[in-house]
Amino acid sequence: MEEQPFVSIIVPVYNGEVTIEACIRSLLDLHYPGERYEILVVDNNSTDNTAAIIKKHPVRYLVEGEIQSSYAARNRGIREARGEILAFTDADAFVDKDWLTKGLKCLKIRDAHMVAGHVEVVTSEPPNLYEKCDRYMFLHQERSVRLGFGGTSNLQVKREVFEDIGLLDGRLISGGDYEFGRRATRRGYRVVHCAEARVYHPARATLNALLEKSRRIGHGRAQVVAYGKEPTPYHWLLRSALPPLLSLARGFDLSPRPSIQQQVALFLLVYCNKLFALLGYVSRSLARGEGREW
Repeated sequence: MEEQPFVSIIVPVYNGEVTIEACIRSLLDLHYPGERYEILVVDNNSTDNTAAIIKKHPVRYLVEGEIQSSYAARNRGIREARGEILAFTDADAFVDKDWLTKGLKCLKIRDAHMVAGHVEVVTSEPPNLYEKCDRYMFLHQERSVRLGFGGTSNLQVKREVFEDIGLLDGRLISGGDYEFGRRATRRGYRVVHCAEARVYHPARATLNALLEKSRRIGHGRAQVVAYGKEPTPYHWLLRSALPPLLSLARGFDLSPRPSIQQQVALFLLVYCNKLFALLGYVSRSLARGEGREW
């Protein structure tokens, strides 16, 4: 019988005392031979009880204390990892028991180098307006794969990719997975979507959380351009400035289809988030142009 590959699971965390234990427990409960995987949790300067919670569990506790960035934290994990496959998820997510086995099966059968699994956005019941907006706007791995990358909330990567093209860009506030994936696919590495490899991520449930996410996305896109990794994303900038009329016509692809009143409210909320991303891009670009610190 063929031996299962050794996998290193890397989880960055910052002030995650509320969620990190559920994340770790789900990883310890995987349907995968315990001797064939390791869990590396990288603390990115948490100031709450995160470290104490992590240390209660049989995982490798690491610290990234120099650079405040989830991508820098992931890089610390990558450098310490022993696996031939490196798997990533977030500290506020939890994984399906078959997450690894399903992802590795896709990786092998579809002759891929990177697998972006499905991210199920978990909402309250019934979900509030902000949760519906989050479900619609973010964490769509199929859409990400079409753009040539996979989100690190649910990503499995062969070690050889990192050995060839280097690590994630730890300077980025957002978009490090986008930049890495695009760099990899341009080199000829293949990323595929695997709907069966599932991770569950809580929806953002407040306006502030949504707008902060959009702002970070805009900041990250501006950084990617400023560091010479991608050209100015004129198409993205134009789409960010335009109201989501097509989404409104499709009912925002949500099931069950929202009421007319909810669709109008979603229209305004989604457009607000698009403009906030655009504002984040512009403000970051101006800060760079004036020579201020990023």
